[in-house]
Amino acid sequence: MTPHKKISKLPENELINACKTSNGALFFRELYSRYILLFYGVALKYLGNADKAKEAVETVFNDISQKITVENIDNFRIWLYSEIKSYCLK
Repeated sequence: MTPHKKISKLPENELINACKTSNGALFFRELYSRYILLFYGVALKYLGNADKAKEAVETVFNDISQKITVENIDNFRIWLYSEIKSYCLK
């Protein structure tokens, strides 16, 4: 089994913890791929514009790639939703 396939089978909480390691970007990419479409839809709902929604998702995911290494996250989906919603409402 390739390392990527092993990563894709990890539960969310293990991925979040692994994001805090030296090769955390690899694990963060897995979280990104799991949630990108869902949260693009959230941004699109709030912003009503495809280009602005893409920009919002890119910005938020870029910001959280740093935040995830220091924050205690119990539920990534809820945490990410609140991050995107807050960004869109600004």
